[in-house]
Amino acid sequence: MHQRINNKNFNANNKKSTKKQRGMTFIEVLVSLFIMVTGILGAVAMQANAKKGSFDAMQRSLASSLTQDIIERMRSNDFNTIGAYRYRLWRYFKCCSH
Repeated sequence: MHQRINNKNFNANNKKSTKKQRGMTFIEVLVSLFIMVTGILGAVAMQANAKKGSFDAMQRSLASSLTQDIIERMRSNDFNTIGAYRYRLWRYFKCCSH
């Protein structure tokens, strides 16, 4: 019977200690929120940086494409056409410069 009373006391003490340990403390919640917010802000910053890099790459690609187009047009001009164009410009400025 003496052993039984000790078991009851032990169980009662054990229940009291589990009630104290149930849940999270306010500091633990704050620390976990800080860690989560830091991670989310890091992900948002990384996304913004990736978007900026993508835009820069698109602009460079467009500039390269336009440059290639201009170079191809310049190479496709034949010398007779260029000579006629120069002659017309010379005649225009000769007539209109007075």
